[in-house]
Amino acid sequence: VEEAELEIKELKATIEDEKETVRALEQKYPFIRTIVANR
Repeated sequence: VEEAELEIKELKATIEDEKETVRALEQKYPFIRTIVANR
């Protein structure tokens, strides 16, 4: 169970990192948001 909880924490951290990356990219390239929204 503890291993699974650790894995979940790592996944959540990864997701947060990816959100930050996406946000940074959106600021650099505003048109990305439109592309993502249209999917």
